[in-house]
Amino acid sequence: FASLLPSGTAPGTALRRQARLCEYTGSLYCEMCHENETAVLPRCVLWDWDFAPRKVCKLAHEFLTSIEMQPILCVDAVNPELYNRVHLLHECASKRRAIVQLCDRVPKHKLDSLLRSAGRLRYLCETPSFWAMRELCDLGKGAFSELPGYLDRLEGALHRIVVAHQQKKKKKYSK
Repeated sequence: FASLLPSGTAPGTALRRQARLCEYTGSLYCEMCHENETAVLPRCVLWDWDFAPRKVCKLAHEFLTSIEMQPILCVDAVNPELYNRVHLLHECASKRRAIVQLCDRVPKHKLDSLLRSAGRLRYLCETPSFWAMRELCDLGKGAFSELPGYLDRLEGALHRIVVAHQQKKKKKYSK
């Protein structure tokens, strides 16, 4: 192995110089496995509401990219205090709880249709404790976040469905 190093280089020096730290795994990687790609780390978001991109190895980058739209981050379990520190997160969590309650009052066929139209965001109507990294990053934009408006529209649509359903039932029973 030492014969592969340039002459005059102490063993291990070349490797240390080229090793790169992955801030996701905490391990060192060669330049081929770590190309200085960056990603927002769930740990930093959940503990510090920090959205600064960090340098990660290729494997970590692929993994983080693959999970960014999956609702697998449970703020309630990891750091429930975050709701108290981040007003917008607290506000959206409250809206989501209200949406879940409204969903219980919507006729099944209407709810199924609404959830289909929500696509991957249907989880916002089903599991108020879990978040996808993409939505947390959106909330990290503060006033420029699109999620609060989406939740408002969703809540409004559900409310209109519930009211219409109640009026229909009332009309049916008053005849």
